[in-house]
Amino acid sequence: MHHSLSYTPTPAPSVFHTDRGERVDMRDVVPQDTLLLADLLLRLSDATRWLRYFAPGPQSFARAWQEATRMAQPRTRHHAALIATIRHGDSEVAIAVAEVVRDQRTATIGELAIVVRDDYQTQGVGSALSGRLALSARAMGITTVRADMLYQNRAAQRLMRRVFGPATATRDRDVVTMIAHLSNAISCSM
Repeated sequence: MHHSLSYTPTPAPSVFHTDRGERVDMRDVVPQDTLLLADLLLRLSDATRWLRYFAPGPQSFARAWQEATRMAQPRTRHHAALIATIRHGDSEVAIAVAEVVRDQRTATIGELAIVVRDDYQTQGVGSALSGRLALSARAMGITTVRADMLYQNRAAQRLMRRVFGPATATRDRDVVTMIAHLSNAISCSM
């Protein structure tokens, strides 16, 4: 069976204000963001890195650069990544990144991943970026999203339900897999 997958770029960059009132710009990741992304990954605490990557310990520059380079690939019909940045003087600083990757077996399912820098967690950044990611996923023809997270990552589970609506959850040892339909996502009903 052949699926016709249309691709529509996401809307222009958007602005969001944190719960503290700080301006955050959200936009598609571009290859020139590799250094911003590597810096973000290197600034994550060990706990945040564990919850996102299921891997302990500090991240080497080489591993951070490799992951940042992967995320900064141009948008395709199968992958989209969004970055949230703030201005720090004359510099742009990454505070979060989110991505969706199309499932290789089921074209209408996308795998979600997001990480927010520790000092911006609980400021609404994850919700805003995830809502925008839902729009990107819909533009890619994705109708259902899936996210794997550690069982103890209750914040990610709440975020998934808050942004994507009712979700089914299954647990395999320490990993919870949540699945939600994009028709329930808050950004898709706007």
